[in-house]
Amino acid sequence: MKNKNKKGQIFSIDAGISLISFIMVFIVVIAIYNLYTTRLNDNVLSTDLQLSAFTMSNALINTKGEPINWNNNLNNVTVMGLAKHKGIIDKDKLDGFLAMDYNLSKEIFNVEKFDYYFRVYDSSGEFLNNSGVNMSDEILEAVSVNRYVLVDNQTRQLQLILYRS
Repeated sequence: MKNKNKKGQIFSIDAGISLISFIMVFIVVIAIYNLYTTRLNDNVLSTDLQLSAFTMSNALINTKGEPINWNNNLNNVTVMGLAKHKGIIDKDKLDGFLAMDYNLSKEIFNVEKFDYYFRVYDSSGEFLNNSGVNMSDEILEAVSVNRYVLVDNQTRQLQLILYRS
């Protein structure tokens, strides 16, 4: 009878050690999974931010917009573009974009989950005008796109900063 009790105790200890080992391995696997899921989500957001910034700046600089005279009716804009020709900006469209409602412009560019800050500088780097929301200290990530264009035969630097906070 004594032998049966010892075998039962050994089996119970083995089962307990196996269960504790399984739980520890399971916790490590879940922790690693959560870490990689978080990294993947951050990478997707980062890629989306970069792609959105370049798409928005290209649309502004290289397209005329839709309708072509969208700056005359800001509520009828489907595609916003500032170009007269590639690299040459229409001053009236630039002024229309700078005066446009911030949330409407985000909706048109499909960047509602981000914020942007748009600045215009002259050729010597002096600040001329801006649009959007100035960045706060709580920014998680930002992408800045700088483009040089002609506005009324004068060189201007257009800076678009798209960011998430």
